[in-house]
Amino acid sequence: MPTIKEVTERASKGSFEPVYVLVGTETLLIERVLGALRRAIDEDGVPGFNLELFDGKSLDAGKVLAAAETLPMMADRRLVIVRHADAMAAADQNELAAYLESPSDSSSLVLTAEKLDGRGN
Repeated sequence: MPTIKEVTERASKGSFEPVYVLVGTETLLIERVLGALRRAIDEDGVPGFNLELFDGKSLDAGKVLAAAETLPMMADRRLVIVRHADAMAAADQNELAAYLESPSDSSSLVLTAEKLDGRGN
């Protein structure tokens, strides 16, 4: 598992993972990673243009998957951030878990959660 420093350094060099799962209560550290990823994505194209932000509370996984599968506009990559992924309904979490098996090559999906329940898929 890469460290925060490794993730931010790779992002600054234009190297991204297809999925990031940031779990914990250390909000400052999570925001540091999100900021580095956003800056790196913005450097590649029009700032904010290839960014989708969602809150997991009452979120339909279909919206997240549609955003993650949308091709980037005037850039190489899209960034899709889901805050509070642990607040999503179990069925929606399972849909996201299925996406993780074959994520888009042109998007980075970032899931943040205070803790994850490992009882599902």
